[in-house]
Amino acid sequence: MTPYIIIYSCKTSVKKFKAADAIIRECAWDNCWMYHLNNTWIIKSELTADEIGGKLVSATNNNDDFLVIEITNNYACWLPQQALDYLQDIIFNEDEEE
Repeated sequence: MTPYIIIYSCKTSVKKFKAADAIIRECAWDNCWMYHLNNTWIIKSELTADEIGGKLVSATNNNDDFLVIEITNNYACWLPQQALDYLQDIIFNEDEEE
């Protein structure tokens, strides 16, 4: 499993925004996703960044922007402890993949 950060801006409609959210949740392995910051998801997925992006293209318009980047366990963040625990225990936990 690979952790990704997905950032997007749906400039068209709430319907497209909700469709993109649903696709991101579907791309997440075993319901491993985190949405703590606006328009920013962190997921763990069996898919590649390109495959996730391809799925998002189907839910967005030409005016919408998104970015899918593989991330590592080398980070700094200022989030509530519960969010930090989720990142460490779920997103970056390699034991969860077995």
